[in-house]
Amino acid sequence: SRRILRRRIRWADVRLAVPESVQLIHDRFGRSRRRRRWLLPTAVVFVVIAAIGLSQVATPSSPLIAEDVRSRAMEVSRRADGFRDMLVRMGSVDRVELTTVTDEALTRISSVRTFLAGFEDGPGEIAGVVVLFDLALSSWAEGTQGLAEHLLAAADGDPSLGLSDLIIDDLLEIRAGDRLYQRAVIALAAADITQPVSPMPEVRFLPEGYPIVPGARTLLAQAQVEGSPLALNASLILEQVTTVPEWVLDTEGSLVLDASEELVVRVIVTNSGNAASDPMTLVIEVVGGDGSAQTTSLPVAVLAAGAKTTVTFDPLAVTPGRSYSLVVRLELAPGLVADSRTLLFRVNEGTVVNTSTTEGG
Repeated sequence: SRRILRRRIRWADVRLAVPESVQLIHDRFGRSRRRRRWLLPTAVVFVVIAAIGLSQVATPSSPLIAEDVRSRAMEVSRRADGFRDMLVRMGSVDRVELTTVTDEALTRISSVRTFLAGFEDGPGEIAGVVVLFDLALSSWAEGTQGLAEHLLAAADGDPSLGLSDLIIDDLLEIRAGDRLYQRAVIALAAADITQPVSPMPEVRFLPEGYPIVPGARTLLAQAQVEGSPLALNASLILEQVTTVPEWVLDTEGSLVLDASEELVVRVIVTNSGNAASDPMTLVIEVVGGDGSAQTTSLPVAVLAAGAKTTVTFDPLAVTPGRSYSLVVRLELAPGLVADSRTLLFRVNEGTVVNTSTTEGG
């Protein structure tokens, strides 16, 4: 009979068996869509309690299964701690961290749900624990995934007016998971198991007492603020500038080139952002102590997030014994500079001894 009961815990059956007025925690503001989302966990709670009551005799496998469930809860607990910490400091969280923490939580939740599915026909005395834990996992998965998606949509300028309500729904879903899990802990403590089992760990994805509506508004504002780290942005930087012949540091810490009449400049450009860049222009200017100047530029192709490229310029004329300044500019458009660097160097009149090893340069 318990097996038949568990198999009947389905959405369609719940809608027929449970009055619409039955709500688990109805702070869903009376919206019919939100009420319907609470019917399943509400009904299952009552059905689970009934299932526990029907169980009179504990089986020898119950303690082992309970310990396995506790072990999986520990895995989820670590992901929940990371997610909760991220939520508190969301104003400084970037897009990579948000997606990484959320994906790790979803992956762990999925693996634990797969594990719990193996106990569909397990001992009746812990059936309620397994069902409640699985419902908690389902709510956590839906809430965390939805929250990440809606915050990123807000950061990317989605004009949808309903984003605030969606984020509220996501937070309510996550809190429902927290509360369903607490009921699973209570159910395990009340289960008729033949020998003691270790208590379940605390698992909470939301900080205790988290204000749902004000919290949702704050999260939305943080995501939409100009310059939000959650937004898709390219960030091109001048990672390294080198020359041929290669410059070295002398004993005074100045850049020196071996005697040469030509200078080849190589620049490594990196996209340290989270979105592909637009085409840009790399400009170099070599100014001599006598006031002479040489300027040249090359295009920088589109770079994917995290990608880099090396731009090599044609040789420029230099004179041994003279000092120069090298200005490197990465331009988004004429007059709009993304990054720049100025380096002073001199061309030696004779062979230069490489002293960089003694200076650590």
